Amino acid sequence: MMKAHMLIGALAGPPMNLSLSIADLRSIYLFLNSSGLLTLPWAGP
Repeated sequence: MMKAHMLIGALAGPPMNLSLSIADLRSIYLFLNSSGLLTLPWAGP
């Protein structure tokens, strides 16, 4: 779960760390979705 640790570090860091790429945003979305923290109506079952 090193990815999750890096994700938390990036989100907790200074604003400059929030300039994420599309790949980063996608991995964050997949991480939140798989962990059940993110539930979007259009994401499907």
